[in-house]
Amino acid sequence: IVLGIKRKDGSVMIPYAFVNGEEIYNLKISVENKSLISYIIDSEKKMYIKDSENFNLPKGYSFKTVGKKRTVSIYGIPLCFKNEIFGTILFEKAGNDMFTSNDFYIFDILANLIATNYKIKEYIEKLNFEKKKNFQNSLLDPLTGAYNRNFFEHYLSKLLEDAKRFHSNNSLVFLDLDNFKQINDKYGHHYGDKLLKKFVLISKHTLRKMDVLVRYGGDEFLIILPKSSLKNSENVVKRLSKNLSK
Repeated sequence: IVLGIKRKDGSVMIPYAFVNGEEIYNLKISVENKSLISYIIDSEKKMYIKDSENFNLPKGYSFKTVGKKRTVSIYGIPLCFKNEIFGTILFEKAGNDMFTSNDFYIFDILANLIATNYKIKEYIEKLNFEKKKNFQNSLLDPLTGAYNRNFFEHYLSKLLEDAKRFHSNNSLVFLDLDNFKQINDKYGHHYGDKLLKKFVLISKHTLRKMDVLVRYGGDEFLIILPKSSLKNSENVVKRLSKNLSK
């Protein structure tokens, strides 16, 4: 069995194949090397090849073999979902003319189930990706990638609850960029945006993984330092100032 999926660039990806006792994963066939899978996708027709050794594909297409060359019977079915051909599945068996009409009937059902399952899985993955992306966008500042005020309010509330419960020390640092307005006015907002991004990048490299950097608005930022004493927090600010001045 070989499952082939056509990609946007015209190449074919084989996410899974089991041929001659060998399992194959994520094999890519380039646009130039058109195979039987490509031909069935392009022709949009089922194909039964009784003897692979005595069958020639049309010009521009060729058989791709895995392992030792041998005679096989091949039944290829286009994978279709909502009238769109997006791939092919090949059923193979060693020997000459090894499949019956009952086999074809079962293979057709399996191909339909596989096509539907593949597209549903793809759709769910896309939904999950969009959901994750939208969730991140609701918490992150789109320009700098720092957390936004919405995240800060929820996070701070939870942090205060934990502080009361576990009697932990936490620090909150408020800072803004010196002369940012003058820089913006003189060099333009594009340059100002680059400075903000650079500030966030350096800050993330300086802070601990558990520390939280928030863009509160404009050039104003907050740094939440969980489980950090006042002395430790002062050291963090000094280290950040030193790295920013480099």
